[in-house]
Amino acid sequence: MKYRLREVMDALEYEELLKMKSDLDSGGFHLKKFLADKLHEEEKKHLEQCSNCHAELEPSNTNNMTIVFGPQDFRKKASFCGFDCLEYFVKELKELKRR
Repeated sequence: MKYRLREVMDALEYEELLKMKSDLDSGGFHLKKFLADKLHEEEKKHLEQCSNCHAELEPSNTNNMTIVFGPQDFRKKASFCGFDCLEYFVKELKELKRR
């Protein structure tokens, strides 16, 4: 289930809100670290499945490939279980560009 920031803030207890305010007043280092860790965790989730065939990717497999593409301000990341899936993805991407 996905939550909006406002919903999360409403669910926090008063003491937690005070801790967050205190952290933000002193530079927000804990909150920045927490947010960076959470973003890193979410980015790794994307690397768990092949973007083409949706096969589970094993982290130790040397055939796995990940590409980063898109405009500078809106980068996208796609992972693949093998060269054939990457090739198919690029072929389909070229077709979309031609249209």
